[in-house]
Amino acid sequence: LDTVAEELLLKIEEVKRIKKVKAFYDELLVLEELQIKAILQLKKAKLLTNIIVEGKEISKQNLISEDMSTYKINKLVVVAERFRTSHAALVEDDEDVSYYTDSKKKKTKEPKKSTYEDTLELWKQNLSIYEIAKHRKLTPQTIYNHFAKLIQMEIVQLSDILPEDKISDLRAAFKDFKGESLGELKEIHGDNFTWDELRLYKASLS
Repeated sequence: LDTVAEELLLKIEEVKRIKKVKAFYDELLVLEELQIKAILQLKKAKLLTNIIVEGKEISKQNLISEDMSTYKINKLVVVAERFRTSHAALVEDDEDVSYYTDSKKKKTKEPKKSTYEDTLELWKQNLSIYEIAKHRKLTPQTIYNHFAKLIQMEIVQLSDILPEDKISDLRAAFKDFKGESLGELKEIHGDNFTWDELRLYKASLS
């Protein structure tokens, strides 16, 4: 089931970037919801079994684990990295792209803060990027993209996000960069830099 869930999320990541397949996209969302729900129910059943065997008190608190509460976001992180690795040209510059919106998200008449402002507000509360992602139910990749935009807007400095030694290494890597594909830099430097670090530094050049 775990593998099926991951492949399903990967397919959703692919399909949401394709035009005129909304019906298929909606069907995938329904399947994904059912799949995740089934997995979490199995995890809950396993927890309950362990509680009974160990003679512990059954309560709402001990029927949910950290693994359960972060299961989907962790899967989204894995899927995002897999998608970026195999579709580098599609995702190297833009944040999560989708031609469709979740029909469950209801529109409100109240004016909303921008998604970048929401991320910035949490960051000012000293939350890490992964904590912000968990809090907002987004992938860390999306939060990094928010920071890239905030850097471009000169609201946040690159040095606020990355250590100086990493910035120095990135500066050297970008020395001859002419605005071409980040994929070429990633291929040259491999695991020395993550995609997110490359995007953040590129944003600082704008």
